Amino acid sequence: MPAIRRQKLTDEIVKRLRPEPADNPKPYRIWDAKVQELFLRVQPSGVKSWNVQVSRTSSLALGKWPTVTVEMARTKAKANLGHVAEGRLPPKLAAKRARKQAKLEGRPGTLDQLLDHYLLGPHKKNRNPDDAVKRVRSVYADLLALPLEKITEDRVAARHSARKREGISEATIARDFTALSAVFTWAAKRGHVQKNPFTELRPDPETIKGREIVRYLTPEERKRLFEALAERDREIREARARTLAGNRAQHADLKPIPRDGYADYLEPLVRLALNTACRRGELLKLQWSSVDLDAGYFTVWRQGKGSNKSGKQRRVILNDEALTVLKRWKKQTGGQGRVFAIDSPRRAWLALLKRANIEAFRFHDLRHDAASQLVMRGTDIYTVSKILGHAAVAMTERYAHLSPDHLRAALSELNSINSTNPPTGGKVVPISRRRRGQ
Repeated sequence: MPAIRRQKLTDEIVKRLRPEPADNPKPYRIWDAKVQELFLRVQPSGVKSWNVQVSRTSSLALGKWPTVTVEMARTKAKANLGHVAEGRLPPKLAAKRARKQAKLEGRPGTLDQLLDHYLLGPHKKNRNPDDAVKRVRSVYADLLALPLEKITEDRVAARHSARKREGISEATIARDFTALSAVFTWAAKRGHVQKNPFTELRPDPETIKGREIVRYLTPEERKRLFEALAERDREIREARARTLAGNRAQHADLKPIPRDGYADYLEPLVRLALNTACRRGELLKLQWSSVDLDAGYFTVWRQGKGSNKSGKQRRVILNDEALTVLKRWKKQTGGQGRVFAIDSPRRAWLALLKRANIEAFRFHDLRHDAASQLVMRGTDIYTVSKILGHAAVAMTERYAHLSPDHLRAALSELNSINSTNPPTGGKVVPISRRRRGQ
């Protein structure tokens, strides 16, 4: 057995350590004199990594030097050894063993493994769990390696408090937590955990709803939006014309913009959103094969291409404006593959808002605008719900806010029957009571 090399380590001493000679290229260890269980492993490649011996047969990696300094390594080592002194496994080692045991039993042992199971389903309404899993893995990344029994209300509540201090809104925190809780509810029903551990940690339903006042365009903003689209179209056409006039070899494949076409994707995308009330994802995933211009509709599918959130396939009826937009765009693009072959309109959209001098208006608010305009013009909530593709009418009630003027106009209909000065000149006709047996 080789002799144990122990030394009171400092960063300067670690810096001077060199690999074994080339004729004997083996890793070696230097043990710390201050924290007896801490050692530095020096590889033949020169990489130096910290480890702590937590049992006779187990050690844990703490990171590489110089990213982890000597004092940082000692602090980490003491924290892990503290768990051992209390008769518990260090979290990292416990997670490793839980994963191994879960693998042997064919069940998830950590949150990360549970999310893998959750992705496979099954799920009600054929919902796609990808977005929820991405949200949980991003927000609760520090919990992924923990055994499921270690994911408690206290840990999650502490994470929420930290996010609140970082300036994250309560509505966002509530939505993220709802995704996490849904995973554990699903797991409890399938026996992966005994129960959902968040029985007392429930978000306020009003918080989850977020803002109740839906953002929609004022008449002035709508006018400026369309003017900005026209101005943008004109500038892009002029720039294309100048480029083609240069007749350079690198622009040989560039074609002029058709007179009856659009400068690019943004205007048809915006106009289609305003006239169909579709979600951005539904429009960006839409395939030409799902569009029937002769019948005047396109299909939004439950999953995959053009998928929606409600998990229900539906037909989106095209009004005259939307139909005209799609016919022009199809003629211009050839009508193959995706209708809008882009990943995100964010940069172009923000530039358009700046040009139109419109503030605090997301692309998704085009959908809110379409729904609000329908409601303010007398369309009933049930019909608006069907147009929006909501899974339940209750989801559409947020559009029942309307403005005081619209509410006042609706209530004025009661004037004629509730007035203290009823109209004169009318003939009062008594209602006869019908006797029994007649």
